[in-house]
Amino acid sequence: GWFMQHSIPDFPNYVADGYEYGSSQEMYGQAASCFSYDVATFDTLAYAMRYSGPWIYDTNMDAGTATGNLSALLLEDTFYQEKAHADLSVTTVGGMQVTLLAKTGAYGADMIDKVVVPALGGSSLYSQSWLNSCTKVGSYCEANGTEVVDVLESLYGVDTVAWSTTYDHA
Repeated sequence: GWFMQHSIPDFPNYVADGYEYGSSQEMYGQAASCFSYDVATFDTLAYAMRYSGPWIYDTNMDAGTATGNLSALLLEDTFYQEKAHADLSVTTVGGMQVTLLAKTGAYGADMIDKVVVPALGGSSLYSQSWLNSCTKVGSYCEANGTEVVDVLESLYGVDTVAWSTTYDHA
């Protein structure tokens, strides 16, 4: 089967409505990735998704035929209220190793600082994210030298395109 991770608003349509990719998707969609996995891997994918408590608005799978974590996810049985995070590894059908990182809403810490950086072995990184929420985190520097810098604006070309964190979520 395949798994799509995306940040495209109002996509995809309900299965019954057929395929459409409209102007709001073109304007506000930031990223989409598609991966092929064997059937057994979907249990691990569903386990990771149970941390974020996603809103599943449509499915092309009968919840009665799903088992394990996939069944729990379709029944909205999540870990969202627990203070927890996950660092999991899966392999695509083509042999590419993918790291899945997830945290719950109750985790109480920034995803980049407390989940991504440790999973990457303490690498410093630059991060541009949506900073117009009620919990602006700011740049972060550990005593061990690990640093996460909030990028407030990206410039592309010779100052031709600027992308600020306040313009949608870049």
